[in-house]
Amino acid sequence: MDGIRQWAFSACVAMVTCGIARLILPKGNLQKVFSITVSVFFLCCLLLPIAVEFPNIQIQTETYSQEEIERRAKALTDMVGSQTGRAAEDNIKKIIAEKCAEMGIKYMDITININTNGQNGPEIESVDVTLEKAHEYRHDAIHRELANSLGLKVRLGYADAGESGGPQDAMTRAEGG
Repeated sequence: MDGIRQWAFSACVAMVTCGIARLILPKGNLQKVFSITVSVFFLCCLLLPIAVEFPNIQIQTETYSQEEIERRAKALTDMVGSQTGRAAEDNIKKIIAEKCAEMGIKYMDITININTNGQNGPEIESVDVTLEKAHEYRHDAIHRELANSLGLKVRLGYADAGESGGPQDAMTRAEGG
């Protein structure tokens, strides 16, 4: 890289020098000879990299065994998969929160159940949503709206506003009609 930089610099200096010399030189027969000389000089500066051998540029790369490559590829795949899973969970929770807000419902907890043994990687099996017990009378409408919005199996559970139990403790009706 330094060789290319030096060549470009020398070509620019040669061009500037030749231009200044042409301006200074008086008109007449000497100008024609000088113009040819300057042209040859500038051509030599441009062709310098071809005539002079640049030092060998060696790029050293690390070599890895097949096992190391596979280990790194698996680690990268796992990392991308977990990031994708977290992004999907966040999006599902956001959709549920928005739908609940539209319906005037306050949710308490959202649990996303993921099957990691799927053939195509992790798959979302179902979504458990724990709502306040006061909304239980609207179970069917809430279930239908969330299931249609998500396109997933949705299980609704209900708990008192003061309960701190998880969704498994609060599930009173697993699935709605």
